[in-house]
Amino acid sequence: MRVTVENGKALKVSGDPDHPPTQGVLCTKVSRYADRVHHPDRLTVPLKRIGAKGEGRFVPISWTEAFDEIGLPRVKQDESSASIRMRVLAWRQR
Repeated sequence: MRVTVENGKALKVSGDPDHPPTQGVLCTKVSRYADRVHHPDRLTVPLKRIGAKGEGRFVPISWTEAFDEIGLPRVKQDESSASIRMRVLAWRQR
């Protein structure tokens, strides 16, 4: 993978044609990374709905508030080990 960086900001992501497994092909999600991560409408903080569902009214809240109000109660409600999940993505070249 090749990333064009300017002033610490990724401007373009492209495949490396010399990489044997991918031959320079990237999935759509990765190839549009620079556009998505720097998009002005990208969410960067949790939002809490105010008003009725469907009204589209939200206010920004801290990550601590989000975990306390949304995440932790769901984990406590389930009480099983399946209520907590760790997801790890990795690429290993052989």
